[in-house]
Amino acid sequence: MARKNVRFYFYYSHLNDQRSNIENFLEDIITKYKEGYDSLESDNDSREYLYTNVLSSGPIRLTDITRSDNYYFLTFDRFQHTIPKVSKMYGETIDLNIDDDEYISHEISVLYSPFHRTFMVQRNINSLNEASIEALLRSIYLRLYNQNAEISLSVVRDDDARDNLISAHSTRSLVVKSHGEKARNMLQGLFRSASPEDLDYIELKISARRFKGATLDRDLIEEIISDKDDYEKIQGKIVIDEGDNVTPVDFYEQKLVAYESFNLSSRQELNRFTVQDTMETQFRDVYALKV
Repeated sequence: MARKNVRFYFYYSHLNDQRSNIENFLEDIITKYKEGYDSLESDNDSREYLYTNVLSSGPIRLTDITRSDNYYFLTFDRFQHTIPKVSKMYGETIDLNIDDDEYISHEISVLYSPFHRTFMVQRNINSLNEASIEALLRSIYLRLYNQNAEISLSVVRDDDARDNLISAHSTRSLVVKSHGEKARNMLQGLFRSASPEDLDYIELKISARRFKGATLDRDLIEEIISDKDDYEKIQGKIVIDEGDNVTPVDFYEQKLVAYESFNLSSRQELNRFTVQDTMETQFRDVYALKV
């Protein structure tokens, strides 16, 4: 069975530039959706009550919103008109035919905690970024209350990132970037005949050998960290504790992130209910322990 690795990022909720609990707003959306669904005469009726928005990247909609104990779950659809082809392993490849008003859709799950005033957003190759979610929520707010509001999501940073880079069980790779005199010295240290006059920057990747347990020398990492003011980028891939998966870490701009691996269905899709159950557990285990 195929598996898919998924990341989840965390964002504080803001309303009109103030860190805010938007629970009442979400409850009003739930009420509108219930009224809209109850007005349907059959399951085949058009669900015109659903909130949608058309972005430069394509249409999106809020497909479902529910409350489960301490959390809200929002399910978004991202629509694409890039049509895939269909084939069997040894068969002819043909176009998948869909109508002009039909799309290929991708489900994205978002958790919201009113108590923590924090979103947890599923991020994978076809997911939505925070700007797209902000745009749709602002559009919904305008339609609900007939007034504009600045709804924004700000990234939750992981303050443990710096310590993890130094104390990790092993470091598989490291990327550093430098400008100025440091970059010129690095260039001439690597290539003595190189001319540094027009050099803008150097970005260097250092990788350990590809076998289990391989790691970069800790003295090298500590030396780079001690000279951190010479670098504008220090990023690594580390194993925090023995037996853990490899985790990316950014010394300067580390977002708080959770990782999970899911079994895919026979249609190679994520089951959103499984994803949302996992999000609830990960929110408690990853976010709640950080604050």
